Amino acid sequence: MEEAFAAFLREKRIDPTKWAQGLSEAEKTIHLEAFRALGRKAYEQRYLFYFNRWRKLYPLSEDLSV
Repeated sequence: MEEAFAAFLREKRIDPTKWAQGLSEAEKTIHLEAFRALGRKAYEQRYLFYFNRWRKLYPLSEDLSV
């Protein structure tokens, strides 16, 4: 996984490893390519509705203790 995208997921409190395991290869490819093509801000605006679902499904381990 691209390091910039992994860092982006961590900032959104989403575990990049769990995220990668939970999605199909096609889904991962779509999101990585969209992130590269759109850039950080546009990707965030376009796919914002995914983040809450991903936070629940793939939380960062430090968020579990809260």
